[in-house]
Amino acid sequence: ALPPPPAGELLVRVWPVRAGAPVDAHRVHEVAAGCCPAHLGCRVEVLPGPPEGFDTPEQTGG
Repeated sequence: ALPPPPAGELLVRVWPVRAGAPVDAHRVHEVAAGCCPAHLGCRVEVLPGPPEGFDTPEQTGG
């Protein structure tokens, strides 16, 4: 497991809709900008696929 981010820094995880799909850099930036207050530093971590136990519309057939 990765160590938690330093105090005052926010960790944002971004992942593709399905495993193996490319992650759009603009999307990553949008997510980070939307999640991070201006006064906090922000570390963005891009995952290769949805986290364990995370239901995506594809997996649930929706």
